[in-house]
Amino acid sequence: MPGRTWYEAFLKRNPEITNQTSEAVTAANACVQEQDIRKWFQQITESLVSKGHSLDILQDPSRIYNADETCFQLCPKGSKVLPLKRNNYIYEIDKSTAHTNWTVLFTFGADGTVAPPYIVYPYTRVPKEVQASVPHAWGFGRSDSGWMKTELFRDYLVNVFAEFLQDKHVKKPVILFVDGQKTRLTYQVSEECEKLGIVLIAVYPDATRLLPPAAVSAFKPLKNAWKKGLRDWMRESGNVAVTSKNFAPLLKHVIDTGVSNDVLKHGFRATGLFPFDPSNIDFSKCWNPPDQPHLDLQTFAELVGEERIERFKQRNTTERLPDENKDHFILFQLYKRLTNTDVANSDSEVTDQDNVLIETP
Repeated sequence: MPGRTWYEAFLKRNPEITNQTSEAVTAANACVQEQDIRKWFQQITESLVSKGHSLDILQDPSRIYNADETCFQLCPKGSKVLPLKRNNYIYEIDKSTAHTNWTVLFTFGADGTVAPPYIVYPYTRVPKEVQASVPHAWGFGRSDSGWMKTELFRDYLVNVFAEFLQDKHVKKPVILFVDGQKTRLTYQVSEECEKLGIVLIAVYPDATRLLPPAAVSAFKPLKNAWKKGLRDWMRESGNVAVTSKNFAPLLKHVIDTGVSNDVLKHGFRATGLFPFDPSNIDFSKCWNPPDQPHLDLQTFAELVGEERIERFKQRNTTERLPDENKDHFILFQLYKRLTNTDVANSDSEVTDQDNVLIETP
């Protein structure tokens, strides 16, 4: 069996081969293709025009934003150490907050800005000392699960994001790209966005590897900075765990020192959202399945003839007729399947077009 030396020599002989960790994607992610994303970009432009918005909005980085939420662990995972070989068991005292996570909603701008975040605390009532620890202009709310809810997202838009835009004197309307979660796509949220001059646009579903700047470029350096911030905190505080009272101040320090404007700008450029151009997206990340034979209804009709298609249309039963030839019945079943597929695709195109912009009830 080849050993380590052979493996290293093999890599030297074949420099075009690299050692990488595979990226796990869902079946839905794998189905997203380049033409789907390009069509989504086109629909955004068409929908903006149809709703009376000037396309100048797509040329101004101060008017394009992406909102997304992520979780932060309050206790860092154990790190590797260098013990003596005779020490078979290496322990680290587990904190009571080891499995605690806080949900935080972030909004990043195409101009490299970070809007004040919104923290979701898993409390019945947020303690006063925790409320007092939240930095100025930030928002916070509570939910039993600790997850974002519709009323919390609405509270964020009205009392945090809208105030941020006003303080920056940003021209309205602005575009806010969000994921398609139910907490975002409600009548109340849509109605509020219309009042606030926010054009809410749902990111193309199952395209997190390609589109949201938060997921593509912002969250990874932010999480790395958070891990470093936790380790520094533990070292400086004498191994005292981070609590809800000092979570927000520590997170603010991490944001101020760990998230650069250039990284955020690159995220919007790499996702094609600013400059607004899908050609900037790395479509090599799309998984292209092997070409498969395809039969549509029009081709099928040309093969079997219009006369037979008319008989299929007039047929009032899906069951096999008593004297019907088996091959003829199979053709009829194929006709029904192709007809249903054709109708489903047509309905899907209409739905996609109607749901690109979701700011208007």
